[in-house]
Amino acid sequence: MKQPRILLLTPAFRPNLGGVETHLEDLTDYLNDNGYRVTVLTYQPITTPVPGKGFEIKRNLTVRRFNWFSGNYFPKFVNMHPVFNFLYLTPYLFLRAFFHLLRYRNNYDLIHAIGLSSSFSAKFFKIFFGIPFVYTSENLYFFPKDSLYEKVARWVFIDAEFLLPHSVQSGEELVKLGIPAERVRVFSHWVNQKKFKPQNKKRLKKELGWDDKFTVLYVARLIPEKGISLFINSAKKVKADMQFKVIGDDGPELPAVKKAEKELTNFEYIGPVSYDKLARYYAASDVFVYPALYEEDVARTLLEAMSTGTPVINTNPGSGAYKLSAKVGFVIKPTASDLASKLDKLARDKELWSKLSAGALKFSENFGDKLAKTITNSYSDVFAKNKLSKLGSLLENTGDLCLKRRSREIITGLAPRNNHKVLDAGCGDGFFLHLLSKTTGSELTGLDDNPKALALAKKYVKSKKMKLINGDVLNMPFKDNTFDRIICSEVLEHLPNDIVGLKEFKRVLKKGGLVAITVPCKNYPFLWDPINWLLEHAIGFHIKNGFWAGLWNQHFRLYTPDTLKKAVTDAGLTIVDIKTVTHYCLPFNHYLLNLGYRLRKSDLVSMSTEKSLSKFSDTRPSEKGLYQRFLDFANYVDRFNDRNFSLDSSAVGVFLLARKP
Repeated sequence: MKQPRILLLTPAFRPNLGGVETHLEDLTDYLNDNGYRVTVLTYQPITTPVPGKGFEIKRNLTVRRFNWFSGNYFPKFVNMHPVFNFLYLTPYLFLRAFFHLLRYRNNYDLIHAIGLSSSFSAKFFKIFFGIPFVYTSENLYFFPKDSLYEKVARWVFIDAEFLLPHSVQSGEELVKLGIPAERVRVFSHWVNQKKFKPQNKKRLKKELGWDDKFTVLYVARLIPEKGISLFINSAKKVKADMQFKVIGDDGPELPAVKKAEKELTNFEYIGPVSYDKLARYYAASDVFVYPALYEEDVARTLLEAMSTGTPVINTNPGSGAYKLSAKVGFVIKPTASDLASKLDKLARDKELWSKLSAGALKFSENFGDKLAKTITNSYSDVFAKNKLSKLGSLLENTGDLCLKRRSREIITGLAPRNNHKVLDAGCGDGFFLHLLSKTTGSELTGLDDNPKALALAKKYVKSKKMKLINGDVLNMPFKDNTFDRIICSEVLEHLPNDIVGLKEFKRVLKKGGLVAITVPCKNYPFLWDPINWLLEHAIGFHIKNGFWAGLWNQHFRLYTPDTLKKAVTDAGLTIVDIKTVTHYCLPFNHYLLNLGYRLRKSDLVSMSTEKSLSKFSDTRPSEKGLYQRFLDFANYVDRFNDRNFSLDSSAVGVFLLARKP
């Protein structure tokens, strides 16, 4: 794809000051340098009293800023019920972005939503405009269990292609929310280490007009949660000769900061400093303090400070890649006495300071811009899925709504690459092989025990990279660890022993390889197969074979999501994702499909018409006949299946993606 086009939706962006804004500036710079075209839709600064341009273009970056209530509203809403924060941040940006997309929706391949409020909007834009989205979390939410807050967040996040939390702890929070772990990709903030680097501290202090003495720096919003009062009180308690510098925007704690500046001879409020100039202040300081009074992973300001060789003092230990050690500074209790004690120790012990400075610089080397690849790789995976959008035209003539859904889930879930070997176990007439031959360059193998089915597959699938093999799924003629991907669609229910079949899949699958499984759902909708539904619910009986057998035709069993999960895990595979497919359908859908197939194969339909109506055809007749009108109506009904349903909902099928550990 030439110049991938990203819409970045965020309530906060430069010149607003903060860790999120800094990260987004680093991200947009990186994307610009690597061939992405990015548009940012955001507010004018809501916490910093410095406006940005309403419309700005910089190389491949376009920023549109919308005027909104600014000042100290956001810090107030942060401490209130989440609904107030949501109402402040979401509706107006949603409306502006909606009208923007009405005009420019074809300009974007992907929406990158920052925070829950933006993701809420992005979910609707995915529904309205068909643009996929990824989500980035920049903080922990601590969702109250079974609360409306938790339910809304789950409803929003479940439709994101990928969720990109900034820390392991945040990722675990999303998985606990019910998001499949496969779609949660933890990334680490990175620092522009060409900008944030060690410099001569004595020279910089002179340039900045500072005294040549031990310097303690604070960079954060001037809100209570950031611990500015703790910082001020520590300045009153230290015994060594040192100076305290505060960089921050206008906030509710500003009066307290200005009061401290008047009362203390060792204390100075510098005010807000642009990101471009901030590196000099870190490099000039002898220690950076981040005394947050709430739980969070390491703030990016700590990483920036360490990149300049400045030791740090923090009130949170961090986790994962961010976990701080005694080699870079101190992790303290959030008390002024403890902070003052550590500052005195560091100011007096030059050898300790030198060790911590070297340790901080070494720790920061892990946070170069190579970490941005977690984000861009996720973009690429979404684009790879979108390349499969050709599925839409390939499925135009497919009247089986459940087959359409299965096809989308299988092809996008497996996302096979050109160098992958893919097996369709129980390939039948080769429909999935046909779809793969049109959307990927993978090496394809079809296996079936029915020679007539294989003959049809040979007739319909035109691919030089495909071979068809007559064989038994329960005893496949392949060596161990042969395939990267396996399709098993509507096969397990036909096997007398499904566990044996699943173990065979595990055997021939490479380590880390994926298998996509679909089976008929035991909790099927009444409209799909009314006759068996009534028989089962009334007398516990169903028709097993023939035209009227419907969903049960030649099946040993139907599955619930739980019974399928148990069979898969019993076979030694690891579940990646599971969902139910096709909840809304036409009355007697299964019988209509059977009848339509028989009519198309009869003498009542000409050969040319039959060919144009085949599911293997990717073109529809120019004139709409009865069958085309039926397809149009069926597709309209199928749109209601676009939402995500719970595993307890009635459905025609169950889709499961599993990995070989």
